[in-house]
Amino acid sequence: MLIFFNYVKEYNTYDSIPYENIEFSFYQFEREMPDADHISEVLQTVKQLKPLFVLSVSGSNVTADLLSNIVPVVTLSLSYDLPISKSTFSILPKKLEESDLETLNVFDIDKESIIESVFTYKYDPPRSKLARSEFGFDNSNFIIAVVGNRLDLELTDEFLFELEELVKSKDHVRILFIGDYDNYNEHMDSYSSLKKRSIFIGFQPDLAAVFEVCDAYLNPFRAGGGTSAAIALKQGLPIFTYAYGDVAYTAGESFHITSFNDIKKFVDDWNDLVFRENARICALNRADEIFNSQKKLKDIMNKMSQSHYFFMR
Repeated sequence: MLIFFNYVKEYNTYDSIPYENIEFSFYQFEREMPDADHISEVLQTVKQLKPLFVLSVSGSNVTADLLSNIVPVVTLSLSYDLPISKSTFSILPKKLEESDLETLNVFDIDKESIIESVFTYKYDPPRSKLARSEFGFDNSNFIIAVVGNRLDLELTDEFLFELEELVKSKDHVRILFIGDYDNYNEHMDSYSSLKKRSIFIGFQPDLAAVFEVCDAYLNPFRAGGGTSAAIALKQGLPIFTYAYGDVAYTAGESFHITSFNDIKKFVDDWNDLVFRENARICALNRADEIFNSQKKLKDIMNKMSQSHYFFMR
C-alpha cells in the first residue's frame, strides 16, 4: 500500500509560517519519510530544545514515536478511532467505547494515557441576511436542513421514504437540501409529497446564513458531516442524528434519535415556545463546547500534567 505525505516544494525555503497574524517556526522534510538522517536531526533538535511536550497530528508517525523517549508526546487523532502510536498520550475526540477498550487491550495501551476530548471548530459568522421567502417558505413552516457533498450516495431509498412519510404526516414541514445532489429531480419523481415540500439549493458558501432561516438539521445515516452540524449548532439549530458517525459525536447524545418518530414528536412539541427555547439553548451550549479550542487545549494540558506519565521523560 502506498501512503503519500503532504509535501509542497516551495515550503522547503520557509523557516516560519503565519497563522492569524502569528509567526510559527516551520520545517518541512525535504525527502520522503521515513528518512534516517532527517529523523536523527529532529531527535537532536528536540533533545536540545527540550519542549514541554510534542504534539503529533494523526497517528502512524515514526518520528513522534521516537520522540516519546525524550519528551512527552501527545497524538491528536484526526478521526474517531484511537490512533495507533507509541506516544505518551493520545487525544480521543469522544468518550471511550467498548471497541476502544478492546483496541487498548490488543496494543497493550494504558487507559490512563487516553485523554477524552472533542473535535473543535472555527466559526465563520453569517456574511449575509436571508429571508425564508427567498426559498418559498414562511414562518408557519418547520424547516429541516439536510446537508452534504455526497447526497446522491448518502440519501438512501429508506431515508427518502422516511422523509416522504414525515412531510405527509406534518404538512408544514419543509426539507431544504444543501450541497451536492445531482439526482435530486430524479429522486423526487418517486416521492411526490417530498417533491412538493422540499427544495435543493446546491452548495452554499455562507452556510451559517442559510441555517438562520432553518429550524433543525437532519443527518442521514453516514460517517461524515461533522462540520456542517457544528455550524448548525452554533446557529442554535437542534440536530437529528442516529448514534453513528461524525455528526453523532459532534452533536452529542442529547441530539441522538432512534427513529423518525422522535422527529415527529419534536415537531409537535415545537409549538411550545418554552420547549423551542430550551432546544435552542441546548444547541448553543453544545456549540460553546466544540467552538472553544483554547479551553479544550487547556483541559488537555491539565489532564496531561496530572498524569504520572508526564514526568517520566
